[in-house]
Amino acid sequence: MDETTREAIARLMPMLKALQKSMEHSVNMGLHSGLGATAAKSYRGLHAKVAELITEDPYITETLAYDVPDDAKDEQKIATAQLLTNQLVAYLESQFMETDERVVQLRKRKHGMREIGIDLQGQLLNVTRSALRKAVIAVDRGEDLSGQDLSGADLRNADMVDMNLSGANLNGAILAHADLSDVNLSGANAQGANFEGANLNDSNLSGVNFQGVNLYGANLNDANFNGAILTGANLHDAHLSDVNLSRAQMMGINLENALLTDAELSDANLSGANCARANFNDANFARADLRGVDLSQAQLADADLTDAILEGATLSGANLTDARLSRVKLYGANLVDTLLVEADLANANLEHANLTNANLTDASLRRANLNGANFDGADLTDATMPDGREYTPGMDLRQYGATGTPLR
Repeated sequence: MDETTREAIARLMPMLKALQKSMEHSVNMGLHSGLGATAAKSYRGLHAKVAELITEDPYITETLAYDVPDDAKDEQKIATAQLLTNQLVAYLESQFMETDERVVQLRKRKHGMREIGIDLQGQLLNVTRSALRKAVIAVDRGEDLSGQDLSGADLRNADMVDMNLSGANLNGAILAHADLSDVNLSGANAQGANFEGANLNDSNLSGVNFQGVNLYGANLNDANFNGAILTGANLHDAHLSDVNLSRAQMMGINLENALLTDAELSDANLSGANCARANFNDANFARADLRGVDLSQAQLADADLTDAILEGATLSGANLTDARLSRVKLYGANLVDTLLVEADLANANLEHANLTNANLTDASLRRANLNGANFDGADLTDATMPDGREYTPGMDLRQYGATGTPLR
């Protein structure tokens, strides 16, 4: 057997032993219900990898092949998988591992395998109606795990830098505090996964399903979320500077206190999102759907919200200094105490918006729709009104359909 094959076998052994230990635990505890299919799938996957490496050994390719009907009872599936795993581990150790000192040396080299997850005991954890499999994965930097089923995997604190996980199934996986910088996760399913405190800096996350994902405090700077689904995700305190969230689906997302300076959010859907106190300075929200979003006390200085939809949104106390808001739809929006100094609101729809105590010094309201808007206590110093005239103290705003008495 050549050195490459020996090294590959060495990398598979920890996974086989983890499966062996997990099934032994299941049998000892008498827990079989719902785990038969998982045991069969796990063994078949690992056996197939071994068979690909040792194609000329009929004992491995034929005798140790898993052949149990899909309609068999869970007890039979687990017992068969356990027996075959024990035989495969013993055979590989006797033939290729313990008798060859070179394998030991391979483990010490820079391509040495890192064992994470420890075992599969966690697969017995009862989540909703059935036990959720906690996979054990041995990974190296740069490894290709594209399309792999890692659902429920415990990968917390894992070093997965520069790995290829495109199209992988990470449903319910635990990746808290894992290092996933420069990772390719494009098209992956990470629904319900836990990425709390994880490092996803400069990762490709385009088209990923992050629905309901926990990304609390995660580092997502420079990541590409183009077309990703983040509905209901938790990004509280997350760092997303220079991130690409163009066309991302982020309905109901929690971005409270998140850092998104220079973020690309054009055409994104954040309707109903909680973005209170988030920092969006210099972000691009062009054509974004922000209906009903909570942006109270958010930082949006120099942000581009051209053609964005903010109907019914809350922007009380937000800072929109120098923001570009031309043709923005702010129907019924809450802009109380909002800072709009030198903001461009040309052609904006401010119908029935509440601008009480808002600061619009030097702002442009040229051709804006102010019907029913409330400017009570607002500062309109040097603001340009819908007809192009500069606001002067005492100007009657009813001529523009607005109400309230500005401060000055």
